[in-house]
Amino acid sequence: IITIKLRSNYEREKNIVKTRTQQVAARWARISEQNEKLRDIAWVQSHKVRAQVATILGLAELISADKPNDAANAEVLNGIKTAARNLDDVIHEINKMTETVGD
Repeated sequence: IITIKLRSNYEREKNIVKTRTQQVAARWARISEQNEKLRDIAWVQSHKVRAQVATILGLAELISADKPNDAANAEVLNGIKTAARNLDDVIHEINKMTETVGD
């Protein structure tokens, strides 16, 4: 009877450990997936966003405040608008990426 009881307890504990191991593995996989998504978001922010901001800042330096009607100013402003639209697209991309992080 003691052996049967010990064997029963052993099997129950073994099943508990197996279940918990599977739960930990599933959580680990989810955390790893989230970390990968966060790395992707960080890359987009550090490269794509920074590139557009650098473009806007560089173009802003080219604007001539002394000659507001200069044709070159119009060209630079068009470049700034394009870079701003690109930046907006990147921000939308990041927002979409962050929506899936918690999934």
